[in-house]
Amino acid sequence: LATAALLSACGDELTVDDGEQQEQAIAESTAFAYVSTAANSNESNSASKQLMVRNSITSSAAEIEILTAFNNEEFSAEYDVQNLTISQDGETLLFSANNLQADSSWNLFQYHFKSQKLQRIISDDNIANQGNDTHGIYSGNLILFSSDRGPTNEVRLFAMESDGSSIIEITQQLETNTTTKISLLNVPNTGINSITLE
Repeated sequence: LATAALLSACGDELTVDDGEQQEQAIAESTAFAYVSTAANSNESNSASKQLMVRNSITSSAAEIEILTAFNNEEFSAEYDVQNLTISQDGETLLFSANNLQADSSWNLFQYHFKSQKLQRIISDDNIANQGNDTHGIYSGNLILFSSDRGPTNEVRLFAMESDGSSIIEITQQLETNTTTKISLLNVPNTGINSITLE
């Protein structure tokens, strides 16, 4: 399987350990994603950001700005994007995006490199906009993420299935005399995932 590389707009370069790995990455058409920031703006100006994907490392590879190309109704103008993460198999990009509209929030999206399919993880607008969902990472079939959803608007850790279902909070505000054990069970390639609070 081809491995996807992740770049950011911080001036980092795509590097691998040695020349052989670089040649292999090019030969396998390794896809990668990065956030582009306009040269005449500072990095805090979110309106100048674009999420770009290239289907290979070569200079002739097609470059796609995926949020407007595949989701142009929600992201037709300015947006902000952050927290790019690649799945362990290198086939999926997970990230947070906000369309900067008055009633919008940060939402988690995933982009499948091979099929070029973009989807918001939580498809229901009411559920998706209950809080700002950021810092998503894959953990087997689960996605762990931080969010301020809930009555207190405090940022806590949540988990959900990769299709956006079964959202549960895995951190809770505790009294000082309470001890809580959080157990995450993830058995790779079996579909077995569970989260237990004791």
